[in-house]
Amino acid sequence: MEIRYSSAKFAAGLVAVLVGLWFVFWEPGPLDESPLYAIGPLLLAAGSVVAAIQFSVRPRTGFEGMAAPAEVDAWLALVYTGVLIAWLLSNASAFTVSWMGNKATSVTLLEIVVAYVVITTVLRGRRGEAVQEDERDRAIRRSAAKWGRHALIACVVVLMVALGMSPAHKLAWANPPTVALLLFLGLLLGWLFENAATIVYYWRDRR
Repeated sequence: MEIRYSSAKFAAGLVAVLVGLWFVFWEPGPLDESPLYAIGPLLLAAGSVVAAIQFSVRPRTGFEGMAAPAEVDAWLALVYTGVLIAWLLSNASAFTVSWMGNKATSVTLLEIVVAYVVITTVLRGRRGEAVQEDERDRAIRRSAAKWGRHALIACVVVLMVALGMSPAHKLAWANPPTVALLLFLGLLLGWLFENAATIVYYWRDRR
């Protein structure tokens, strides 16, 4: 069955994403460990899928028609990486005890990742057999990757110094789940810098 673009459905998907983000970052309070707390990530995932499907059948105009596929991907990755970092920081206390100890936060983390994977898959399908990158895109990707690599190295060095230079009696906070969370945040921060650098390089290239 052919899917036609509907601005109303596209807008509804975006609204669902925004409401889902509000639930994700809203303090659960009495809803903690309740099935109702899953409404946020479910809305985020469902809204992202609806918006992505509508976007996939929308006529290519404006920014999408002018921007390279890698630039569109960088914007999407930047937004989702920023959301994931902010959510992890706001729920850091849950992950410093056990990553699997709180089912609600574990499910939320999984649904945010799945929503991103679904959207990127839809976008790739929309492009079909079109050329994904040329020499300019590859050059920008190499330059942007350096920023991500440098950010990741900086995070590892900071963590290494903090663990290696601190007395043992001051490292009570450095349990395995906390160190794993910090390493995960370092990976995400490196990816955030890489995508931000990609966007800046494309912006400079158009000027």
